[in-house]
Amino acid sequence: MDRIIERGEEILLFVAVVYATIVVFCNVITRYIFYFTIMGADATATWSFVVIIYIASSCAIKKKGHLVIDVICRFFPKTEKYVTTIITGVMGAIFSIFLLIFGIKFVINSRIDIAFDIPGFHMYYIYSIIPLAGLLMTYRFIMLIVEGTRK
Repeated sequence: MDRIIERGEEILLFVAVVYATIVVFCNVITRYIFYFTIMGADATATWSFVVIIYIASSCAIKKKGHLVIDVICRFFPKTEKYVTTIITGVMGAIFSIFLLIFGIKFVINSRIDIAFDIPGFHMYYIYSIIPLAGLLMTYRFIMLIVEGTRK
């Protein structure tokens, strides 16, 4: 299960980075050579960066790359690292559960929002990354807590 989620995150990150790079590059070329911009290119590139940030946060938890986890765990001796890992995991899980709950409420309340740059595109498609990221981060923090209790 963990391998499937990790692979899905990696694929989503790859697609988002490639998409943002291509869109920004094409928009720069069309703007400075052909003197027009691609409609919605700036907005979709920005949304792509938002997806990258949220999904990369989940990946960073898996690799213990979050600054808080790393800094707090370094202050304690090796014998007490499991306690700090559990504490940081619980704090992170609480935050990510809030992100999940309020993200779902936000998506439900934004069903009528339409993108300004792209007519007819509903913003809840983009906003749905927030509860998805909350779910992924909650899963990663639970795995971090389980790993901390095993050691």
